[in-house]
Formats: sequence, C-alpha cells, structure tokens
Amino acid sequence: MPAGDSTSLLARAQYRIIRQLKRMRQLIAPEPAPEITVPAQAFAVPDDPHNFTASDYGSGAYGHWILDDNNLPAYQYEMNQFEDDRAAYSVSEGAFRRDHWHQVGNERLNALASNDGTIQVFIADRGGLFLNYFNYGDRVSWLGAAWEVVTVIVLALPRALKGLFIPAQEPGPVARIQTAINAPGAHNRDDQQHAYAGGFGYVHDGQQVWSTAYRYSPALRSTMERVFGMGYFRTVTHNRDIETRRTVYAPPGNVSAVLVDVELRNTGSSPMDCSYYEYWDVNIQQLPFQVFRSGVFGSVGDSERRKINRQFTPCIVRDNAACALRFHLNPPDGSPALNTAHEINWKPPDIFLADLSGTPDAYYTDKNAFFGTGGAKQPDAIVHATPQEIRRIPDTIMPYCTVLRRDLHLNPGETVKLRFAYGIVSPDDDFDCARPYPQGDAPTTMPESWQLTFGDMYRLRTPGPNEPTFDAFEDMVQFWKKNLAYFSTGNMPHLQREMAWHTYYLLSSTVYHEYFGTRVVPQGSAYLYLHGLDGVPRDFSLYVLPLIYLNPGLARDMLCLVMTMTPADTGQIAYSYTGNGILSSALVHHTPSDLDLFFLLAVAEYLAATGDTAFLDEHVPFYPGFNQPQDCSVLNHIRVAFDHLLHDIGIGDSDLIRVSDGDWSDDVVLRNVFPFAPLTSPRLTIEHGESVLNSQMALYILPRIADLLAGLGNVPAARTLGEHMQAEIAPALPRLENGIRAHWNGAFYARAVLRYWWNGKRVLRPDKLDLEGQVWALIHEFEPEPGALDKLKDAIYDLCDGPSPIGALLAGGTVWPAVSQLLTWGYVRRYPDLAWRSFINHTFATKAEVYPDTWMNIWTGPDGINGPNKSEPGGTYHTPPVTPMTDFPAMNNNQHALALLAMLRVCGIEPSAAGDGLRIAPQMPDHYALDLPLLRLNVTPSRIDGEYRAHNAGTCRLTVRLSAQPTAVQVTINDQTEAMTPDADGLVRLDLPPFVIGDVITFMVQAV
Repeated sequence: MPAGDSTSLLARAQYRIIRQLKRMRQLIAPEPAPEITVPAQAFAVPDDPHNFTASDYGSGAYGHWILDDNNLPAYQYEMNQFEDDRAAYSVSEGAFRRDHWHQVGNERLNALASNDGTIQVFIADRGGLFLNYFNYGDRVSWLGAAWEVVTVIVLALPRALKGLFIPAQEPGPVARIQTAINAPGAHNRDDQQHAYAGGFGYVHDGQQVWSTAYRYSPALRSTMERVFGMGYFRTVTHNRDIETRRTVYAPPGNVSAVLVDVELRNTGSSPMDCSYYEYWDVNIQQLPFQVFRSGVFGSVGDSERRKINRQFTPCIVRDNAACALRFHLNPPDGSPALNTAHEINWKPPDIFLADLSGTPDAYYTDKNAFFGTGGAKQPDAIVHATPQEIRRIPDTIMPYCTVLRRDLHLNPGETVKLRFAYGIVSPDDDFDCARPYPQGDAPTTMPESWQLTFGDMYRLRTPGPNEPTFDAFEDMVQFWKKNLAYFSTGNMPHLQREMAWHTYYLLSSTVYHEYFGTRVVPQGSAYLYLHGLDGVPRDFSLYVLPLIYLNPGLARDMLCLVMTMTPADTGQIAYSYTGNGILSSALVHHTPSDLDLFFLLAVAEYLAATGDTAFLDEHVPFYPGFNQPQDCSVLNHIRVAFDHLLHDIGIGDSDLIRVSDGDWSDDVVLRNVFPFAPLTSPRLTIEHGESVLNSQMALYILPRIADLLAGLGNVPAARTLGEHMQAEIAPALPRLENGIRAHWNGAFYARAVLRYWWNGKRVLRPDKLDLEGQVWALIHEFEPEPGALDKLKDAIYDLCDGPSPIGALLAGGTVWPAVSQLLTWGYVRRYPDLAWRSFINHTFATKAEVYPDTWMNIWTGPDGINGPNKSEPGGTYHTPPVTPMTDFPAMNNNQHALALLAMLRVCGIEPSAAGDGLRIAPQMPDHYALDLPLLRLNVTPSRIDGEYRAHNAGTCRLTVRLSAQPTAVQVTINDQTEAMTPDADGLVRLDLPPFVIGDVITFMVQAV
C-alpha cells in the first residue's frame, strides 16, 4: 500500500481486510517460527571487551548493524519505507504506519529521530511535553468512526453491566459515539497545518531547493544515508554537487538542548554559492494523563491536548547578540505556582534555536508564510526568496516555527561547518507577548547564564594557540564509551554489541522531574508518550538493579523517586505519576500490593553492592500531604514499606500475602472478576484475595533486607530495625511457605486466590500454568516437596519456554521481559544451560533473526512482544480502548533494563544471601570479560580477576566461586595474597578493605 494512501478510505478498508486475513491465517495454520541455534560457549577470555567486532547478525530487513567512525555500534537504516511494504505496521487507528524511530538523549531530554528524517524533542521537567510535535494528519477516517459507532452499540449492554460493579473505568456509549464522530478531521482544528516537527534542513543552490529529510525529498532517497548511533542521528544527502551531512546529538549530562553539526561539501569542480536553512518547528504538545488512547480516542485525545495551548499567548523574538530565536508562552492569569502539583505545566519552557557558528543571514518564524503552498517539500519562502519579518501573529495557538538561514560560498572540494542548537531555557516572566517589539528584537532574550555556559561552551570556533580544544561531538562519544556495559564471550560479537546498546538506551532515556527533584529513568513507550503516565514503581525498582552497576548515583535517584511517591499518611507507594507531580492510580490501581516488595528488593541490592550505608541517613521526603513524619530518612522509608506490606496489605487466611487490586499483573484482579468472571466479586477479591506471586517474592526478599540491616553493627538504628524485621518475619515466613505449598499441584503453582460473591475462595488457574506465579519460586529455590524444582522447570520449559524462540510466554501468548527475564535469573543456579538459552533468546538479535520484517525489537521495542501463535507474531499488543502499544512500540525500558539484569545474573552476579556484599559464581558462560562502571571481571573456570570501583564510602564482601570447583585457591586483594580453602559450596569470602569514592580495589581468586 503506498504511503500516500495511509489516510484514505480505501486504504483503511484494505487495512482491516489485510489484518483480519492475517489473524485468520495465523489461527488456522500458524507459521512455525524458525529455529535459532544458541552459540556454544567460548573457551578463552576475550582480549579486550571494549573492542567491538562488526557483526551483521540480527540486523533484520531494515538495514545493517555497523561500527561507526568511533568504533561504536550503530544501526544504518537503509529501507525505503515508502516503497517497501515490510515497513508497514498496524496501529489502532485502523491503518498502517511506516515511521520507525531512534532515541537520542542525555539526562534532560529525549529526541525521537525518525526514519523520515524528522526529530521530535521531549522533556519532562514539569510533566511530559513535546516541543515540536509532528502532525500525522487525519489519523481516523469516517470508516473508522463508523466502525467504532457499531462497536459501541453492540457492546453497550455488557459494558453497562460491568459499570455497575467497576464504575468510572470507561466512557459511556454516548461519549464514545461523540468521540468517534469528532475523530475524523480532528487534526485540522487548532491550526495544525505545517507542523512538520523539523530537525532537518533545506539547501538552495539558486536553481533547486531540496530537503535533508528523507520524507520530503523523494527524488534523492536512493542516495540518502541515515544512521542511528549512540547519542546521535546522522543523515547524509547528495544532490547537485553538494553533500550535506547533518549530525543531531545530545551533549551528555543535564543539558537541555540538542546540537546540530552541519557540513556542506562542494563535490564538484566549480565554485558555487548556496543557502542553507536550519528548520525546527514549535508545536508544544503537553501530555496530561489520558486513560483512553486507542483508535478514535487517540486522535480526539490529541485534539484535547492541543486545546491546552489556547489558554496561553504565544510570541517569538530575535536575539541578535546570541544569534537566536526564542519562543515564549505567556500563561493565563491566576496560573498555579511552579511548585504546585498539577496535571498541566502552566509555565512551559521557552524554546530556542541558536546559530553557534556565526551570524544568520535571515530569520523566519511565520510557518504559514514560510511553507505556504509548497509545504515541507518546496517551502514558498525558499523557492521564491521571500523575505520575512518577525511579527506577532494573533488569534492562533501555534503559528511559529524557527528557521535560520546561512548564505555560503563553496570552492571545489571545500567543506563548510555549521552548528546549531535547539532546546529550552527557563521561561522569562518579563516577556509580554501582547507588546510588539521592533523588528522582533526584544530588549533581553537569551539569559546571560546561557551565554556564559552553554553558548560559550558549545560554540563552533577555531581555538587560539594556547586555548584548549573542545570537540562537543567527541566529548559525547567519550562519555558513552566510559559508561557502557562491555560484555564479551569472545565468539558472539552481536551479544557484545547488544549489551552496550541496551546500556545506551537505558541511560539516554533519563529525564529530570522538578517536582520530585530527581532524575528519572522512565518506563516510556505508549505509557509515557501516549497516555502521559509514567510508572510503575515495580518497573523503576527493576531498573535500579542493573543501574547499580552502571550508574549507582542514578540508581539512588530512582530509589528516591519511589520513596517520594509514597504518601506518609497511608504508606501506599503510588502506582504512577503524571504532569507536574500528580500521583495517579490510572483509575484502577489504587492499592497495588507488590510495590513494597519491589522497593525492598531494589534497596537491598543497592546496599549490598555498594556498601553505601550513609544512604540510610539521607533525607528523602514523603509525598506532600497530611501527617508528614519528622523522620524522612531512607531507613524510615524502609520501615514504612515493610510495615505497610505486613500490616496494611497483610497475610490472608490462605496464608498468602493479599493481592488487593493487583500485584505484578495489572489484570490479575481486573480481568478475573465480574463481568469477566460472573461469580467472582471485585470488592471481596480486593478485600480478601491473595497472591501466590507476592508470597513467593516475600520468601526471597524479606529475609535478605532484614538480615542486611541486622548485620550493620556500625549503624545502630539500621541494626535495630533489622532485628525488629527478623522478629516480625520469623512467624510469617513459615505461614507463607505453607500457603505456597498448598497451591502447588505437583507440577506448578496456582496464580492467586480470589473471592466469590459469597466470600468463598476461588483458586485462579490451579491447572493452567501462568508464568507470573512460578519465577520467584525458582529464584528463591523453594521446594514444597523433594524434586519440585525439577518438576517446575520441566513444566515451564514444556509449556512456556520451549515453544517460543524469543523468550518464555505468559498466559496470553506474549513475551514480557519483566517476567520472562526473571525466569532467566530463576534458571541460573540449577539450570545454567537453560538460563543461557533464555538470555540469548531474549536478545534483539534473536528476535531480528526470527522476525526480520518487524521493525520493533531490532534496536528498540515495547514491553510485550507477541509470541509465535499470536496473529502478528513478533509484533505487540493493543488493548482497546486503553493502551495501543502498537502505536508506540518503542523506547520501553523493560526491554533494556531486564536484558542487562539477565546479563548480570547469567554472569553469576547477585547479592549475597546475607546482604553483606556480592556473590560472584559464574557457571555458563564460564569464560567471559565484563567491564561495568562498578565492577570489572575476567572469568575462566579456574580464575577470576577484577576490580571493584567505589562510587561512595563503605565496605563490601565478595563471595566468589570458581566453576572449576578447586579444593584450594589463592586469593589476592590489592597485591596482598593468601591461600584459602573453599567451603562446602565452593565459596570463598573476600573482605574488601574499607573504601571511599574513587577507590579501585583489585582482586583475584585462582585455583592452585
């Protein structure tokens, strides 16, 4: 289907027919997924895990994995998505889309770099907000609207019955019909014309005009280049003896802008004059929470978000001294103060575009005048050389763009370098958008601090004789080289590439949230970028586990975020947040029962791995509200979480921890009570239901955090709390063991205990294996009867893991790394061959080999992936009317964080049982090199040597086992050597000397 038909009635009818045929074919005769051979182990430690080897394995159909000029992995995107139907993927609006994108980010912003050549910039300072949101056009046709109306009428009665018992979760039929009718043409309201996002440029050589964006230069596509790199997006355009090379990148750290390096080279034999135009749009799209984002709701929801801009007054000014344009929104009178929690950012940032390489020859700001009838392909102002004044444009909400022109002379072979910056600065309250400025020049525009720091630091210039050189792009490259995970087995270069890539994506997704006062690694994907909601603390806590080894300071920030999301009056960690510090239950998850467990899991591993006991005294506020405690220490947060788990959630009369309105699974209650299960009571289940999963987790987590704190003799308050926790769990753990044992069927565990209307117990899935309720039993190695772990492993493999080449399947036939990668961990100790197989099957490379024609899961992906028996295997899910993951199947950090956690576990790295340090006990692979910011290891069966790199003051014990299982070993710590005898489990204990931040402690354990 041609891309141009993507919004036509014919195309949408074709879409529905094609999708239904795919579903029927997959249901009747599913295509078996190809077999993937897991490579054998290496038998020698790699020389240097920092040296990548180029590998095309796992590239899929869209391009190739390469090593860029910096010897770092990059994806060279080569497909013409407008001509190749493999680029098309189905979305909830009833059509196919063809845009695929890459994440460029630092610790402040994310940029979505598309295969179209456009770039959208996202920040989250006071709520999610796009600076230059792309207008996709009419996303819903009248056919789609009619389809929705019919669906509403057919389902009106069952939805009404459901609403009697679970109110306020879906809009009523009248509202749904109104939404459907309003959806077609919604983009034409609110002045959305010429909202092309920008992030690209134009070249005019006096005879022709062309764009550097792939989307808008169809005649040049065969020679254009697009590269998704670590920290950057590069395009190269060739036309009429001019090569235009653009690199958009995010400087590392807390930098609120992207830089654009542009190189124009004369490849001909004659001198030439040309003009270059750098274009970035201004189209603010705030993302207040919207629970319904599927189909027609997405289009209408975007329209509702655009209405927010009507409450502001826009203006734009020029700063000649800074060579910049600056856009500002005056908020309405009576707007809430900055520190007030609100779903709307009432003081959005000012947006700027600056020339950091010289003085622009012209400025353009009126997008209607600039593009005119020529649109994005042939803008009127360029084609007709139309001059433009900066003027106020009344009665419109987003009328401005930012364009800077440079006039150039190029001799044969000459290259001219330009640099621009696009980003934000704090809003200037002195701007008065109602007052016109002469020629658009305001008396003050860019802040002096911006000039002295950002402007001077990143300005493109030739340094003087005694002036140090600073290459902004090289600085970014070196930052990533210092902060990646380097893992090599010596014979799998694609695995070495992928672990580094996962690290880049996890860390570069970081944003800053002013209300919570911390950096945030978001879950992302459709939850953040469509719903406008970020969570859940269980996911944040799982991200902490690999972050401990990659960036301990960021791991601390994430723990602080979870603590700040905890109201002191209830102790209930919130499900999510939205806007400027608004906590949200997402309508249905007011009291999730598992969040305390995940928080305690994360803080226990942080303390064990870093020895950072000073963190326990750090002041971290509870969520603002009544009854704020005087003690806001981290230690008190641990106490509150522990007490909330044991006494507010509590243990039910089946000797299991209660489920409340959900545990890890959002649907364990919601989808298994009335009306989905007519005899099961929602209220009684929330009050009295119980969770096998929670109880299995508690067996693993509670003794570890209690023993860790009780062992801190140098921190009396922690020791006292730990001893109190030990006393509390002493009678609780046997009860939980009995409860779990009672729900073992001889092969696997039931999932939960729900309640009927008469308060009778309903055991959920007693005879159908649900992976959610099994993995923590493997991790804890709990056996309700002799040989139970082997039986459980066999059942999981036969029913969930073996049938899928891309990771174990959950009950719905999808792969969710937040569970299936925990299975990788669960396999590690007893079944290392299965752990290695699971780890490899989850890789992007494996998914790309199995499903090469699916763009997601090659370089980024969603949190849930369709298994081989789903209608679109390798794709993702759509749960109308709520979450269309199909519409944003990328940038979900469960993919990246859980892959890195699985890497740590298959390398044999986890907290020791006593919580006093790390256990390092590799099995498979038994030859590898691993280099992380916290820990470096070189591993063979008979020797492990490495470094512990302190990021704080503290102590740490390493408990080490060689896979060769020698009877005697030689242990060296900082050149001090002694002989040791391993204990009955083959372990030796290395007590590292007390350290301070910056210390590097070397160690070695070698068989003798």
